[in-house]
Amino acid sequence: MWRPNDIALDHYRVETAAPDPAGDGGMLFNCRHLSRPFRAQLETPPPRLLTSTVGLRQVINRAEQRIRLGMHPNLATTFNLRFNRRLPVLIGEAVAGESLGQRLDTGRCGHNPRADLSLAIQFCHGLEHCHNLGIIHGRLSPAAIVITPNSLLKVTGFGLAAPEEQLETDRLRTLISEDIRAFGICLWRIFCSTPPYLDRKRPGKPRPINPELTFPVPLQVALLRSTANDSARRYRTFAELRHDLNLAYRKLYNIPCPYFEPPYADYRAEILNNQAVMLLEEGKKRAAAQKLARSLESNDTLAAAVYNDLLLRWLEGADPTRILGRIAALRRPDRHQPELSALEQAVKSRLAEPEAAPPGTREVEPQFSMIEPASRLTIYRRNPTRRKLEQNLLDHLRQRRYQACHDLLLTAWGREGFRKDIFFNRIYNELLLVREKIRPLQAQRFLKLSGHRSPVIALTAIPRSRRIVSLGADGRLIIHDLGRSGKPAILEKRELQATCLAVSPEGKHLVVGKRDGTVGLLSPRNGQATGSAQSHPAPISALTFNHDGKLLASGSEDGTIIVHRLATAAQHQTAPAGSGPIRALLYPGDDLGLISAGADGVLRDWKSRLRECTAAIPAHEGSIQALAAVGTGEELRLISAGADRLIKIRRRTEENCRQTLTGHRGKINALLTLTDGRTLISAGDDDLIMVWNPADADHLFTLDGRGNGICSLARGPRPHTFLAGRHDGTINIWMLIYQLNFDLL
Repeated sequence: MWRPNDIALDHYRVETAAPDPAGDGGMLFNCRHLSRPFRAQLETPPPRLLTSTVGLRQVINRAEQRIRLGMHPNLATTFNLRFNRRLPVLIGEAVAGESLGQRLDTGRCGHNPRADLSLAIQFCHGLEHCHNLGIIHGRLSPAAIVITPNSLLKVTGFGLAAPEEQLETDRLRTLISEDIRAFGICLWRIFCSTPPYLDRKRPGKPRPINPELTFPVPLQVALLRSTANDSARRYRTFAELRHDLNLAYRKLYNIPCPYFEPPYADYRAEILNNQAVMLLEEGKKRAAAQKLARSLESNDTLAAAVYNDLLLRWLEGADPTRILGRIAALRRPDRHQPELSALEQAVKSRLAEPEAAPPGTREVEPQFSMIEPASRLTIYRRNPTRRKLEQNLLDHLRQRRYQACHDLLLTAWGREGFRKDIFFNRIYNELLLVREKIRPLQAQRFLKLSGHRSPVIALTAIPRSRRIVSLGADGRLIIHDLGRSGKPAILEKRELQATCLAVSPEGKHLVVGKRDGTVGLLSPRNGQATGSAQSHPAPISALTFNHDGKLLASGSEDGTIIVHRLATAAQHQTAPAGSGPIRALLYPGDDLGLISAGADGVLRDWKSRLRECTAAIPAHEGSIQALAAVGTGEELRLISAGADRLIKIRRRTEENCRQTLTGHRGKINALLTLTDGRTLISAGDDDLIMVWNPADADHLFTLDGRGNGICSLARGPRPHTFLAGRHDGTINIWMLIYQLNFDLL
């Protein structure tokens, strides 16, 4: 096996090698990473467990348990499991500091109850997290409890030789009780001068090490209950023990322990990011990309994961201009983002040197970012501030001080990048019920739906329901049900050879256009066919309903437009000369006039039932890709997006456009206006989602689509949400964060 100065797993220089203190035959190797300031501990299992398939499975199960704990600040982090010539090697955190055993041996415990209680409460957080995940320590001792130089407690010594019973869920309660008693004995040794029990039946009376101290009643209770021989008298959870330890702290110091609340950290997202970096060191890029995707799904704003995702895509040959566009979308003026700045500089340098070596082959490249495990008590500082903030927000809301609540919420939430937060989201949704929206300030990637194996070319939310219908480029239609709990489920998945879809304003009709020119009517509830009509001689490329859902217009690749009157099955047809394939159709107002857009870049305005084309306006160089409208009556504005990457806004009857919006770096695939009448959203192949105020031609902000391009947009199930269908087959539900108006309240 490895010796000091050996190179282990290609990336770690061994500094020390020693047997596992538990004495089970495992080995521990403290190492330093060769290319980054990162210390690790490599751990190998006892040889006896490697002689059978059962033993090896036990090692792998235990390793997976430890990895699942994530990066809890009070637990020694386990990053990954690797195999070295078929030998399992666990890569974990090398915790710097001294053990509780060393402190006990030198008589440095029991004299400062404030510090000792703080450490005990930290320990409870760590084991509480383990037990909540159904994971038992099983080897607790003073040697397994380490205090860093900055007084952060970390639990180590989980080992890879856990007894087989730990994998049995029916014994979980008993094993939790045994963990509590093992720590109770440690707790007794910290505070007391006598052994934890004088005979086999009951503990002795706890007596302080320092005779000048008197134990408050809650501390006496904690010592006696945690060490009770009878498991029925023992604490059931570490949360109960933590509660009594905090009561003892209050009795002694008249304030709650500053470490009583659980520490705030992204245990899951952070460990997934670090696992991705380690997989990249092994050359497993695909697996690393999957880990990064899961990390960002857990925490959409985790800076290291966002940066690593961009860097990996660039090194894999993504378009540099697209990478720069995504970096610009991620910029926050109130944040210091050195890694994004370094990546931006590297990409720009590469663009300025066209003859240079491709990304990944130059000597100096930006390095992937790992998140170091917490080692300081500052991880707990956020708790008091957060508690006070939540209380202030609730007070403002209850007292109907809505403007103050709104301003405080946006300030605090904005500092965190408007990331998903159960409390902040709840307060925001309550404020939305009170007053009207002024303008969107930012957006939150709220939910992710999967199921497609091809780009999502069309999607819609069924009105007055929590169902979302999506269509893939392969013709597969999926109905997603968000459910009352917000957990999405796939209700129906059908191969329809469809090319586009639309839903009527009231949600009564769901319609798909197919490659064979058929228009099919489906049930919005379950996707079952309810009717069809052979309409076009070519694949259908566009569908739209009028404002009351009585008329359905369809356009096809051969340039034909048909208006279907659903009540009578009557059809009216036209084929404008030279228009080419129909790319978009729109009923912009309450009248029966229809707007069509074709591959020739011309907007055509049709009277009811296609009786006459009243206007043909050359709008774009090349094909028109999408249409939208805002306003009503005289204030109605038509919005079009073309292959020329421009968005143009004009009055319906005017040939010249009023405003031209620029900013997209690739083809624009979709436009969307929201029900507020003041918000326009555009998206395209550049993977950017741009949010505009169409009245002033004002660009509000840009979102990172993170899907290799956005193919479709639709209104969401709620007025302040929208849907984005991605090129990678994923659907994101975005929630807009609005500035609200409370001036009249």
